Amino acid sequence: MAQDDSRTVARPEPWSASDETLLDAAIEVVSAHGYLGATTRRIAATAGVNEVTLFRRFGSKQALISQAVMREANRLVADAVDGGEIGADLLAFCRSYQR
Repeated sequence: MAQDDSRTVARPEPWSASDETLLDAAIEVVSAHGYLGATTRRIAATAGVNEVTLFRRFGSKQALISQAVMREANRLVADAVDGGEIGADLLAFCRSYQR
């Protein structure tokens, strides 16, 4: 049976305030507990929202974390364009997800 990837389609920014809160929480929880330890319940609790809100806004854990990673990658690229050090930032970003 083919997997439904319709929920993992990139969404345009800007994000709503509740989306931003969930994306921040996803980064925080994945950084602290790794992907497998980043349960939707834990992410929702960190964001201060109901788990149902997470699923309504993003559809799945995979979609939420994918969007959070894309947002962070876009920020790194934007910082690099503005004169930041993308190599060191990208390495630090990737290391935070090695768990």
